[in-house]
Amino acid sequence: LLCRRKDAGTGSRINSAKNSTFTKMIPLSISPQSSEQFLNAVTAQSRRPTAPAAAGAWDALVEEMADEECGMVVDTAAGIAIQPVYGFIAAGCDSEDEAFGGCFNTLRIMDACSEVRANTGIKALVLHICSPGGSVMSLTEACSQLVDLQAARPDCAILAYIDGCGCSAAARLAAACSETHATAGSMVGSIGTILVNYDSSEMYARAGVKVRAFTDGIYKAMGATGTPLTEAQAEFLDGWVQAFGVEFKAFMAERRDLSAEDMQGQPFIASPGHYPDALLDGVSWTGIGQFITAVAAQLATTKP
Repeated sequence: LLCRRKDAGTGSRINSAKNSTFTKMIPLSISPQSSEQFLNAVTAQSRRPTAPAAAGAWDALVEEMADEECGMVVDTAAGIAIQPVYGFIAAGCDSEDEAFGGCFNTLRIMDACSEVRANTGIKALVLHICSPGGSVMSLTEACSQLVDLQAARPDCAILAYIDGCGCSAAARLAAACSETHATAGSMVGSIGTILVNYDSSEMYARAGVKVRAFTDGIYKAMGATGTPLTEAQAEFLDGWVQAFGVEFKAFMAERRDLSAEDMQGQPFIASPGHYPDALLDGVSWTGIGQFITAVAAQLATTKP
């Protein structure tokens, strides 16, 4: 469907009560071929350019956008570094995922820790968290880096600020810090591990499609589309979940003194009386700005 615009009426305001002006879209061509041409043109504009120079410019732009969204910002004068943790946490996700896909690369935590360790002018690292959680991959390593940083830089406060949501994997990153604060009303907790398998085999069968996966091991192709899990495969995946879950909960119990009852996957509201006291150190904040101002004031009073 290819169209051109045709203005009707005497004025230029669309749907105006004054002159009842409106705009029509007049079809120039309606056919499968013209629709395909239109979609191809849109796709060509929206996707990465193929010319080397243009592709390089695109890559640079995406990197810049990802850094604006997820890169650490250092206020040299205040001695505060702020590392955003926004969206789904996933180790190794690329810049396009961060710029456009709502993801955060866990490896940024390692980079932030390295920079803070080397820069003695930074006196506070704040993880600004707004994340529902994410992947377990590299999460243990990221948390270990934060814990080790506290030992290497006892003069630097390692803080977490949950702004709206800090659940599951994000709650673990927060617990790796020395203190965890939150905007009142934020969603916190949801401590637990999950893996979901969608069994589409019956749907495929009703459609007359039989899927067969040829492998050289009983666990290969687990969860392949159109195939059910075997009992052995289901047991294997459940073992994964339990192993990661045990390690996750042991870390949270050690760092935040949480009970087993507090770690059954339930989210909590960051409001007095609605969350385990051990989970958070403060919920009286109205936003990250107020929190950073308080951190800066505290640093100013403790400078030698």
